[in-house]
Amino acid sequence: MSLVRPAVAQEAAPLEVASGPLSERTLVFTGHTVQAPAQLQLFGFISRASGLTTTDLFTDDSGLVGAARLTFVADVALEPAKSRADTTSYAGEGTLRVYLVIGGGAAWEDRAAFSAGELLAEYDLSLQETLQRQAATVGVLVGDGALTQVTANTVTFGGTTYRFGAEGLVQRLRYTGALTPDTTSSTLAAVVTGHTDVTSREVTVVRLGQPSGAAATAPSGAETPAASACVLEPWLGNATAALALADQGLSDLDLSAIDSVEVDAVQSLAEQIDAAIATQRTSAPPVDAANANRLLVTALSTTSRGLRGIAEAAANGDEASFDQAAAALGDGQRLLSQAQVEIAGLAANCPAG
Repeated sequence: MSLVRPAVAQEAAPLEVASGPLSERTLVFTGHTVQAPAQLQLFGFISRASGLTTTDLFTDDSGLVGAARLTFVADVALEPAKSRADTTSYAGEGTLRVYLVIGGGAAWEDRAAFSAGELLAEYDLSLQETLQRQAATVGVLVGDGALTQVTANTVTFGGTTYRFGAEGLVQRLRYTGALTPDTTSSTLAAVVTGHTDVTSREVTVVRLGQPSGAAATAPSGAETPAASACVLEPWLGNATAALALADQGLSDLDLSAIDSVEVDAVQSLAEQIDAAIATQRTSAPPVDAANANRLLVTALSTTSRGLRGIAEAAANGDEASFDQAAAALGDGQRLLSQAQVEIAGLAANCPAG
């Protein structure tokens, strides 16, 4: 049982979550973007929040969207895009809201479900986004923004009351992803993964000899560290986007039997994965990421080979070849899982340059 209430309505000070000291990673999320020339919508679910457990965040141990209790939607009004060669840049302002849906039930095909819960937190969002395109529906998307929290409500999990963030908290939002086949000439569609980190917050300073009630608040600007980027970028962003592309693409396909295979869709995903492989092979990964990059390229190559074999077998009605290709795809998926663990570890401990 949980209940969202404004923080001011609580008698005792709740525990603060989705917050922390400077550079604290507060949220990890998976989402989809749907982007028209003048408007972007980012929606998804939160898979990790500092101070909360997996049991708090999901209704079961699957970690899937349908079990997620915390969802979010961001709406951003975009300025005219700027293009140069194969790169397009976007910028805009908007709002990101986090919702509590205690029973879960969100689904990617129903955008409205991600804003159907109780409002838990609201942020002003300033966003910069870059798209590097290799083909009409093949490209890597990188988002970088600033979140300033304007609403911080409370929620109860397991008898403990938490406040989700703090008003005035400033965080960096970053996500990477890949275009999906749903992209058209007028609308960009992508699958993304991302996170937020604390960049500025007010700190209460208690002066010696004064009661705690006389505490002064240090200006948040003094608490903002110099902007620094992870030394694994841009490799890390490309690697994360490649994993998201493969994971979401495979989840959208029915490969359970040869008769259920949509050959064009399978071939399209293989082509997108091949483009991601080319990016990883030419990205000159940092020394610390060399092993993870080799594992990722092997995983993607094995997955692509399995997909192409499945498409060819389905087109020819060849059951034996289908079984062999499905086995290769299974190997690719196991390697992708290993690569995901390696890359997640690098991302969580990425040093700044």
